[in-house]
Amino acid sequence: MNWLPGFLTQCRRDHLCMVGSCTTCGCGTFLKRLRDRAGVEGDVAGRLGGRSAVGHGLIIGLLALEPADRDLVAVPGLARVVDEARTRHPDGEAGLDSMLRGTTAAWMIARLREAGVEAERRRDRRRREFERRGRADRTRRRRRAWERRVRHQERLAAKRVRDRGLDAAMADYRARSPEARLRWLSESPGGFPLDRIPDELIPCDADLLMITRSERRSLIDAIGGRRRGWKRLRDRLASPE
Repeated sequence: MNWLPGFLTQCRRDHLCMVGSCTTCGCGTFLKRLRDRAGVEGDVAGRLGGRSAVGHGLIIGLLALEPADRDLVAVPGLARVVDEARTRHPDGEAGLDSMLRGTTAAWMIARLREAGVEAERRRDRRRREFERRGRADRTRRRRRAWERRVRHQERLAAKRVRDRGLDAAMADYRARSPEARLRWLSESPGGFPLDRIPDELIPCDADLLMITRSERRSLIDAIGGRRRGWKRLRDRLASPE
């Protein structure tokens, strides 16, 4: 009776990892158990051609596979058995294939190769898709960076236009008399940033008769909690005269 199908079935029942590409364990426990069992089977049958007991036991198991064992193709451990047998055969892969030609094991190895080719094709498709997405992501990032630069340049241009307007307004304000400055502030208290007006240009001593009571209240609200010259002007605006 062939030992290999029952061995693989028992390994599945024991939940042993049989995936050679496993990055956690590398199916080390399964390989140790496989070599121990193959060595035992090889010693029992006797050695052939100077091959090791492990290699002999693996070849015995593969040669004895029957058509009823074809479902083992779906078991990851069979691929590890084949790889181990190739490694231990004196002639490598070519020698093992020649020895197994025409057997059920040869059919199963061919199916494993086809599955490996298909797996590689899937990996290649995933790799190309990953690269395509990476290119698309890089394109999106470059576009977003370009859009940010454009928006930043637009904001800078708008700021330059706004600054030129404020500079022109400030030049007009500077040229006025204190009363005209007070009138100018009362007419547009929210339309000009008061913090741009230096303390010496605040019309603290201007004649308050130039503005109405409602304009006083609006200007007081615009001045808010500012200090120094603005506080003096606010106090004058708030005091009854």
